[in-house]
Amino acid sequence: MWYIDIMSEAKQFSYLSKLGGHNDMPEPARECTQDEFYHVWKTESVLQEDYRSIVIDSGPMKTVIILFFHDVAFAVVFPDQLVRGSDKIQYHDKPRYFELGCDHDYRELGQKECKDRGIKHWGMCWHEWECKKCGQRKSYDSSG
Repeated sequence: MWYIDIMSEAKQFSYLSKLGGHNDMPEPARECTQDEFYHVWKTESVLQEDYRSIVIDSGPMKTVIILFFHDVAFAVVFPDQLVRGSDKIQYHDKPRYFELGCDHDYRELGQKECKDRGIKHWGMCWHEWECKKCGQRKSYDSSG
């Protein structure tokens, strides 16, 4: 079995309070919609992925892929009840989606605060944001 060891990268995913192991869901985790997952998946790059077998809702073990992005991760729980049709494969259940990590509450840092804290700030069109809850930072250039 091939497994990506993300434990050494745990600091990179500071928005998680608990990364968990092969059979654990990272925490915090909250069920979300397919649209919430797709919105992030189509706008951000996946930094790392992990495959696990996890028990959810005291049910049987489920196959789960965890996709780690910059400031959030998602777990996609695959359906496991295959219904054989005459000419196609169908599943009884639909996939379930879980958003993992801090429910960020970002605030923008000003140029002076960035300078005082030793954070590079590149000028008027540069935006530096920090989560009030977990300290996760993100930045972008709005100059176009």
